[in-house]
Amino acid sequence: MQVKIEQQYEYGKRIAREKLLLAFKTSNNNLNFIVFVETSFINKAYTVSRFFDNSTSTINTSSSTNVKENKGKENKNLVFLSSVAFHPSPGKPNPLGEDATFIAEDRQALGVADGVGAWKQVNIDSGKYSRELMRNAKSYFEAQDKCRDPKMAMQLAYQLTKNKGTCTCCIVAIEGETLKTANFGDAGFLVLRPCLKHTDECFSIGKIPTLGSEDVEWTLLYKSFEMQHYFNCPVQMGTGSEDTPQSVADTLILPVRPGDILITATDGLFDNLYVNDIKTIIAKEPFLTSQDTDIRTCLEEWIHRVTEKIGAGAIATALSSVQRTPFSVQAKRAGLSYTGGKMDDITIITSFILESSYLVDDK
Repeated sequence: MQVKIEQQYEYGKRIAREKLLLAFKTSNNNLNFIVFVETSFINKAYTVSRFFDNSTSTINTSSSTNVKENKGKENKNLVFLSSVAFHPSPGKPNPLGEDATFIAEDRQALGVADGVGAWKQVNIDSGKYSRELMRNAKSYFEAQDKCRDPKMAMQLAYQLTKNKGTCTCCIVAIEGETLKTANFGDAGFLVLRPCLKHTDECFSIGKIPTLGSEDVEWTLLYKSFEMQHYFNCPVQMGTGSEDTPQSVADTLILPVRPGDILITATDGLFDNLYVNDIKTIIAKEPFLTSQDTDIRTCLEEWIHRVTEKIGAGAIATALSSVQRTPFSVQAKRAGLSYTGGKMDDITIITSFILESSYLVDDK
């Protein structure tokens, strides 16, 4: 057993080195681009490579990663405007699949969970576990007034969940101008930032109608990394597992601003699509306006179309037997011969971040 753990640790270090090299190349040697690589093996799990565009932020490399923006600015109250796409894998005995979600709109928190499919071999539906976990997490946020702690929500939901099974999980909350996140296993999230081409001007709410045009390009601000014991065996909470949110969950505090897009999803998305695939889908979706429809409604419809098209892209890739995918690349690194996508439940929450006053004023 010790030999196996050491092999996994060496694998984790190798992946970290590869991601470090890739991030450094991507940065064009820009010293403002900070790469923080953490390779750990806690409870037989490793986390590799966090990277940030650090032109305006600083990194505190504590047990959880906190990114704080420059002080002296007036704090804004930011909120999510979200859409959900759920595509159960065909052929599963339960048409609900094993993924689950929650959105606590009044508390600006959301999450996804992915029940581990192997439980069906002993006639246990792990989807019941993930759905109960998400209900418990939502109840935690709805009972809070100000405190929005994703890791605490995950831990308490885990303690209250009684169904048998195991799952991975990702929970995100927004407070002020920061995202608070807790990630556990191979579910995860990413944050994309719109940038206006050929200008130093920051994207603003007034620029919403330019979404989907050639004037806007999307930059990756952050992407979580999966936590696995070994290939295709993620860290998981639940029946018979020693992994718990309190001991394993990876937490992050990340500054965001209006116009950023948060995508929270199960591994059915991240195993099949690369970040560039997602960015391309978003960039190609036109923002449609009309004289009879207000901008907020147009924005909601645009987010819904983007979410559905990202899901459709993931499904198309999952059905491919030849396409190069994140899952096939990881399989090759693990010494396996595998090509194409991975058929699985695909659950996506796309959230557009904007100021709360925008929703109140209904501009």
